[in-house]
Amino acid sequence: MTTVGSIRKSPLPGHLPRGGVTQPADDARNAAAVAEKKRLRPLCLARRESLTQDERAAADDALCGALLSAPLWQTARLICLYVPMRGEPDILPLWRRGQALDKRIALPVCGTARSLSFRLMPGYGAMFLRPGPYGTQEPTEDCLPLPLADLNGALMLVPGLSFDGDGYRLGYGGGYYDTLLYTLAAHGIAPITVGVTYACCLAPCLPHQTHDVPVRYVLSEGRLAPAHAKRDDFTR
Repeated sequence: MTTVGSIRKSPLPGHLPRGGVTQPADDARNAAAVAEKKRLRPLCLARRESLTQDERAAADDALCGALLSAPLWQTARLICLYVPMRGEPDILPLWRRGQALDKRIALPVCGTARSLSFRLMPGYGAMFLRPGPYGTQEPTEDCLPLPLADLNGALMLVPGLSFDGDGYRLGYGGGYYDTLLYTLAAHGIAPITVGVTYACCLAPCLPHQTHDVPVRYVLSEGRLAPAHAKRDDFTR
């Protein structure tokens, strides 16, 4: 499948901004990245929506299979997933499989100020979910909150419209996962992050802002690939 093209390359960001202070050059670059992300979102959505039902089913099976056969999955004790929406790859079999293997499964909850927290799932099924904002499904109040520090070393799947080879992500624009990844990096909490998207939505290079933190791996149908961004730039 073809990848998302016509994407202008942006320079790699430096260290995480300290105290919220940015330079004028950073402000200009961030503004350009925001505009380019806005342009790319409908293109990626159209690519994803162009998949037939059979293509989608085959891609979902291959995508989940690639992760299930990987050492990252086999050694993981805590796995942070999400409930797919708007035609995202169906990763629900990973939730079911993880519960069957007695792994700890956590799902995200949207909070204020674009924050995400996680709750531990006592089992698999819709009875543990409730409607969340933006058409999401999130854990019920009965599910136990997961301390932020527990995310260190956890396997965390990250949704996205597109990812590039460096692990940079194009999301829907809400900023929830961007804020989460930045916050974790700023506090020295390092989950094993895996971006999830269909191969037709992979990009050679995505625009990114100075606060964007790349994922460590990118998962698509039949392939779990390590990302290539320098990790030292995002650990403090």
